[in-house]
Amino acid sequence: GFRPTVQIMALLARPNKPGIKFSGRLVEGTSFTIASFPGIYETEWNQLTQHIMNVSCACVFFPDRLENGQPHPLFGQHEIPCSCVELYGKVVEWGCFWYLEWRVNVQRAACYKMKNIIVYKEGQRGLED
Repeated sequence: GFRPTVQIMALLARPNKPGIKFSGRLVEGTSFTIASFPGIYETEWNQLTQHIMNVSCACVFFPDRLENGQPHPLFGQHEIPCSCVELYGKVVEWGCFWYLEWRVNVQRAACYKMKNIIVYKEGQRGLED
């Protein structure tokens, strides 16, 4: 299967309640993409994606609710077949539908030979692939 090249990056920040809406952004000519970013760091994510427009981001976030307070139609939805167990070890309430879009974004970045940057929760830095 597809295995992206991963470069590790640690992030030290305060967690926030996620409410992010983002479907990914590919900026041609960049050498990397943010392939994973913990949704609990909403403030830092907004700073990155709203103020620095020349950064590619493969991440996909569906907020819990729409601006009018209604549930977001994609939050809590699942792929068919469901990928929750593969991703989380169990079925989760926020669903895995985001994963479909994310895989497409990461594969597009790979076509442009971008390196993937993985941002970890504080204290959970992974191993370089």
